Amino acid sequence: MKTKRVFFFVLFALLTLSAGYWLGRHNAARAQALHKVATGTANKHPSAVSRPGISRKTIIAEAEAKILEMKNLNAFPDKELQTIVGPLDPADVPEVIAFVDKNSPGIMQQGLRFVLLSRWVEADPQAAISWANSLSNGQYKRSTISSIVSAWAQQDPTAAMNYVHGLPNGSERNHILQNVISSMCWHNPQMAAGLASTLSSGNTQVNAVMQVAASFVNSDLKAAMDWLQSLPEGAAKHNALQNIGWQLAQDDPKSGADFAASMPPGQARDNLISSIVNSWVRTDPNAAMAWLQSMPGGAAKNAFISGLVSGMAETSPQDAAKFVASLPAGDTQSSGAILVVSEWSQSDPQAAADWAAAFPAGNMKNSAFQSIISNWAQNDPAAAGRWLNSLPNDNAKQSAVQSYVNQIAGQYPEIAAPWAESLSDPARRNSAIQNVARRWLQMDPVNAQTWLLNTSLPDDQKRMLLESSKQTGN
Repeated sequence: MKTKRVFFFVLFALLTLSAGYWLGRHNAARAQALHKVATGTANKHPSAVSRPGISRKTIIAEAEAKILEMKNLNAFPDKELQTIVGPLDPADVPEVIAFVDKNSPGIMQQGLRFVLLSRWVEADPQAAISWANSLSNGQYKRSTISSIVSAWAQQDPTAAMNYVHGLPNGSERNHILQNVISSMCWHNPQMAAGLASTLSSGNTQVNAVMQVAASFVNSDLKAAMDWLQSLPEGAAKHNALQNIGWQLAQDDPKSGADFAASMPPGQARDNLISSIVNSWVRTDPNAAMAWLQSMPGGAAKNAFISGLVSGMAETSPQDAAKFVASLPAGDTQSSGAILVVSEWSQSDPQAAADWAAAFPAGNMKNSAFQSIISNWAQNDPAAAGRWLNSLPNDNAKQSAVQSYVNQIAGQYPEIAAPWAESLSDPARRNSAIQNVARRWLQMDPVNAQTWLLNTSLPDDQKRMLLESSKQTGN
């Protein structure tokens, strides 16, 4: 798989990190090369690191002069970068970092600080950590410690992990741990996966799992999927599987679909299949359709159809509608029809409405009308109302009217009011009248009260609404 695919996900996960943010802006090969430059493991000219007879002060001055010449760290030759960090005495790193902080722009500043701190960590990680802990600025201090531990994790992941685990529990520890994971996932995804699993649920864990999955899947797809399958159900697992599905769909959708179909039955497998085919059908619908024909019936096939319909509906709702019409009657066809009208009604609600009008009476037609009117009323409530007027007064129309009232009551209660009263079912009607009254009493209490008192709503419910309105100041 192509490494560049991964960085769509990694960049998202690293936006709020210090070293992680910078690393996310570069491809993995470049980030690793710069780390090698900093730690002296890259190919280099001997004079780049050995300067006998030259004072430390001179070496610092030369490094600062070269830093001022730099415009783009990513385009700066590794050999030239080595001449900056190689000769530096680790004890002089803080002075050069202070110069970088003052004179280098944001993204390049992050990268240079990471390289310089890596140089120091190679020689004496404990000294680097002690210096970082002596800093007074909270955000700067946290960023610096994160960069040091990230560099440390590339050299001695066990020692770096032990340091992080020794920190007090809390957001700062999680922040640093996520940076360790960001650094480690490219060269030791198995260990990074283990670390990600220790994070408590929340955005930090979600981002970490996404980073690890994006790198892990390139080195060992089966191991990555086994690890994800072992995670508890939740946002981290769900988002990572969705992103892997997108990645597999871009690189090799057929292999991705084959692999997903081989997973144990369950929601995770079905979500992954749906995610893969959703992208696949946009690029090669014929191949996706051919793969569908080879699938046995069951939950996996239904998930494939769901993803197929969803992807088709975004690019060609007419084709999606034809495909759904060809499916056998049942739950799969019904859910596919709702997907189509939900997407189609956003761009052409009248066409979606005309198609749905031919559905047989029942839940599918009711749900389709509700979806259409909800989207239509957001953009053009008057046109949506005219469509409602054209419908026969059956259960599908009643469902649509209820959705229409709920959609427009907040902004146009005076339009919603007569529609609420038109509902034939007493329970639906009373609920709709109450909804309109609450909104209207907030906006125009005089006219709302006049309308409410003349509705069929029971008197005790009218009194409750009016009393509640008075208590809120209307």
